[in-house]
Amino acid sequence: MIYAAQVFEHLLLPNHDLAELLSLLKPGGMLYIDVPNYRTLPIMFGKDDFMLNEPPQQINYFTSSTMREMLSQAGMSNISISSDGGMKWENLLGRPISSEIASAYELSDDNCQQTATGPSLLGRCRDSAKAIVKSTVIKPLFYNRLRVGMNRVAYSFKPGAR
Repeated sequence: MIYAAQVFEHLLLPNHDLAELLSLLKPGGMLYIDVPNYRTLPIMFGKDDFMLNEPPQQINYFTSSTMREMLSQAGMSNISISSDGGMKWENLLGRPISSEIASAYELSDDNCQQTATGPSLLGRCRDSAKAIVKSTVIKPLFYNRLRVGMNRVAYSFKPGAR
């Protein structure tokens, strides 16, 4: 298995580098790639620190089609593309952009550190409800069907015996 998370958006020659990686992969081996998804809701609504995804930080932008084409041209099969990685709901709801990267670039209005107050029954119930909503609504609709999660994800296999 080759796992390339948040790598391909930084490569000058992604097709060349993909060929190099695939030469190391055994027949039937799995390749996992994820890159930033520029069709995520916070970016489409202008509620994200998108400027961090521009050159010189990011130099490649992948859609589902371009990702599938790159993998197909490299000889990969059984290509599956979806999204995951959250939605940055706080940004969609109008709260200030708050991330370590945004803070490093001094883009964050929220420099406060949140601390946990410890487990509680209410907290566990809320976490359980979140897990149910995520597995029954968020993932099937937003990540798999609409593909608007923060990351674009591709799984594929090198042809040959598994």
